[in-house]
Parts: sequence; structure tokens; C-alpha cells
Amino acid sequence: MRVAIVLFFGALVACAQQDQRPIASKATLAVADTPSTPVADSQPAPRAWAPNPLPARGDTTPQGFPTEAAFLRWVYRFPPDSFPDLPKAVRDSLVNRGCQIPTPGPHRANVITGAFTAKGAVEWAVLCSVRDTSQILIMNASTGTVVDSLKRSRDSGWIQGNGNNTWLFSRFISVVPMSQLNVVPADTTSDDGVVYYGAFLPKPIDHDGINQAFIDKASTTFYFAQGRWIGVGASD
Repeated sequence: MRVAIVLFFGALVACAQQDQRPIASKATLAVADTPSTPVADSQPAPRAWAPNPLPARGDTTPQGFPTEAAFLRWVYRFPPDSFPDLPKAVRDSLVNRGCQIPTPGPHRANVITGAFTAKGAVEWAVLCSVRDTSQILIMNASTGTVVDSLKRSRDSGWIQGNGNNTWLFSRFISVVPMSQLNVVPADTTSDDGVVYYGAFLPKPIDHDGINQAFIDKASTTFYFAQGRWIGVGASD
């Protein structure tokens, strides 16, 4: 039987092993009292992506857990200029911060737009990686100013096996529309396996949320309310 569990604490712990799907068997809620600090590192030299080479024939070295450096060679990274839909002010701000956008595979991802901090806001949320450490930056669409940031962590902590001696960077962000956040069933005790965000979040729910997933494992949807980020987590 699926059970919803609500937890309140001072700082939302790092969300390793998460999933992009809101459908799950368990739900938890946590509150981050203060926003995290945006990355302010200087711009690093771009680094070409290259996979971790397979072991030579006859090599008997254990291959179960590559080094962090070997893991990081599996991370695809795109420069901000690779995202033509980004407003110029946002793109320039990302370039000035030295951001690269890490993605799960060779396709552009982890750049989203919505109203994330207030009703009617026009904002972009971007997973910005600087020196192999990423965080979600929430940016004003007109000015490129970083409004807030979320969940700073090492990129190597988001990599999982993908079969055939390959590895996949598995951190993925997406928009959770306000309309979805507001869905609450008449019977919140129903054992249907769906996380109803509206049963956990303070009202009114009048803007969008950001879902952060560890692909095929678990996810947390973050919603900004009462001056803080509230996370509703789900896992299989």
C-alpha cells in the first residue's frame, strides 16, 4: 500500500537518485528555509566531451566504479549559445558566469521557462555547470539577473550505469505547470500511486514549479512560496 509522508526540516538535503515522473509510490515534503547561493566562479576553458575508454583486451582491472574523472568524461555539456530560444540577456549572463549546460545524452535539455518565483513572472531555469558542479539558476527573462538558485551539487553524483560499460549523466529538470500543481482529488487517501502536489503545498498555488529528476529513480518538485522553496519528493 502506498503511503504519503510529510517531513518538515530546516534545509532540503541533496536530491541524489531522483526521477522525472510525478507518479510514484511514496511522497515526501521538505522545506528549504533559505535559497542557495548562485555559482560565481570565473569562466573555465571549454572542455570537449569524450567517453571513458573501454578497458584493453585482457585487462583484469575491476571496472565496477570508475574514478570521478572517468565519470565526468561521460557528461555532455552545451554552451549557452546552443540554446537559440534563450533571451540574449539570459544567454549573456550564463556566458559571463562560465556556465555549461550538462545534459543526459547528446541532446539539448535542462533549460526551461515558466513563472517560478511569482505569479505572472517570466523566468528561465537553467542547470548551470561550472568546474563540474551544477546548480539550477532561476533567471529574469528580461534582464538575465539570477533571481534565485537551487540544489548545488557535483555532476559526478548524478551519473549512473547505462549498460554495455557506458554511463549516463541523469540530472534532468522540467516545468511542472501551475494547473498540475493545483490538482487535488476529493479523496486524498486514495491508493492510486499519484503524488497530488496540491495536497502538500501552501495556497494559493498561482505559479509553476520545477521538477528535478534522477532519471528512472526519483524526483523532487520545487515550489517557491512564503519566501522559501518547498520540495515534494516522489520515488518508486
